[in-house]
Amino acid sequence: MIRASLAILAVTAISLPTLTSAVDIPVAAKTHLLKPAKVSKIVNKPQAPGAVFAIPTPGGASDPTIGGGSILWCRLDVPGACQTFVLPAGGWKGLGNPAGTKGYKYKGSGSFADPCKSVLIKEKVIKASCKREDLATPVGGAGVSWELSVGTDRYCAESSGTTLATVKKNDSKTWKAIKASAPAACTSVPTPVCGNAIVESGEDCDGGSHCTPGCTFIPTDLSIACCFGGILGASCVDDMPAGSGCISVVGGSKIIGASCETTPDPCPGGPGTCPGMCDVGATFPAVSVCCQGSGSCYDGTVSSSADLAGEMFFCAISFAEPGTLMVGACEAGTICVAAP
Repeated sequence: MIRASLAILAVTAISLPTLTSAVDIPVAAKTHLLKPAKVSKIVNKPQAPGAVFAIPTPGGASDPTIGGGSILWCRLDVPGACQTFVLPAGGWKGLGNPAGTKGYKYKGSGSFADPCKSVLIKEKVIKASCKREDLATPVGGAGVSWELSVGTDRYCAESSGTTLATVKKNDSKTWKAIKASAPAACTSVPTPVCGNAIVESGEDCDGGSHCTPGCTFIPTDLSIACCFGGILGASCVDDMPAGSGCISVVGGSKIIGASCETTPDPCPGGPGTCPGMCDVGATFPAVSVCCQGSGSCYDGTVSSSADLAGEMFFCAISFAEPGTLMVGACEAGTICVAAP
């Protein structure tokens, strides 16, 4: 529910009744910035002179201090290429007196799990700065969309040719667009298409003998545990030596990728036929693993070859460039420290 203070189409403020249904609020993006593995930022300002944004009513259905919120960035040229950042209620505070009458501010840690350092909702500006960026650049001509959801309300922006955005930079390191007008409406996110031979968000794979008709990995495919480290596209099978997906103990040190035998690459008999492969169901004592990306990291605990396969997959896709997985822990959200 929002406080009815939007005056985009009026010279003077108009008093509107309290809204109880979901509300979409298109906004104009003044600046829109993506730097893979580093930062995602957006600044939105009212499009018309004297206009203000609607802000959630304190204590209402969209008050983020009660229900939290989330941010969604999507590349519109790649179906399903999106990143979602959760904004828990505990990170929000209401501005003004009473709290919320002047807007809301979110403060996060800037870590991999809580990447948004700051999100602001005020009548004159809506902006977000997040220390994480999972979308690859350069971006295609369809542009990038952005959504901030709080309760029943959704603010949305789009930097594209349709909104007359000016793209200032678009290469492998930075995408920046400015002066986008508000979209005509908040549009639905493009959904992945299983069967188009493109691995999209929400899919494990798309085609191949290791892949189900629903674009998920075949659970009994024994090649996953040892060949998983090579997944960056539609095929995970036979693209790496068998040693890439197991943990072993050598001289007291835990090492990833050392317990499978060296085998032909590609495996001559197809999925699951190479000698020395780890059983997907194999278990071992829990161990901490860390994924090192460019300037940031995250860690987790694995206790089976299936767990490890999953960690290797997400490490390969969580940053603009494939991350490096090691036995160890992430310190200060920036660097992996290998376990002895």
